[in-house]
Amino acid sequence: MKKIVVCLFAISMLNSLAAETLDLNGSKDDAASNLRTYRFFSGMGLDVKSKYDEGFTVRSGGYNIMIYPQATRDTGDLIVASIAFPGAGKSNCISEDLQMIIGNANSNYNYMTCFVDDDGDIVLRYTLLFDKTLEPKTVNKWLKRIEVQTDNFTGKFGNRLRPFLKK
Repeated sequence: MKKIVVCLFAISMLNSLAAETLDLNGSKDDAASNLRTYRFFSGMGLDVKSKYDEGFTVRSGGYNIMIYPQATRDTGDLIVASIAFPGAGKSNCISEDLQMIIGNANSNYNYMTCFVDDDGDIVLRYTLLFDKTLEPKTVNKWLKRIEVQTDNFTGKFGNRLRPFLKK
């Protein structure tokens, strides 16, 4: 009987967490939005890793995803997610061959943006725009979509990108 009560309590707690929504209204700045979003993701039971002033890392689908929440008053709130593949170095920044691959990737995928950062890392960026509140179901679907798109990207371009990645 005790096991059943404990199980029902645990299910009740999970359901109450799942019913929570993220609301960035009233966040005075991006740091406050980050803290709210970090707590929201943690409360959902996601594998939240390191927290930084401007964002945090969540492990999903085998990827370390940097999350950067941004609250805006006029245009809705957004969460930017980035997955970085360590590059072979700053020479990636000026490689015409790599820029051609990235241009090809960006024309093939409309849900993500691919670019080379200042350190030469290859970065995939995804954005989730929402109005006022965000439900856990939407976050889970978004993270799954990021996983699928990243898998597709690495499957299609992985061999061509290999020379530009850190060995």
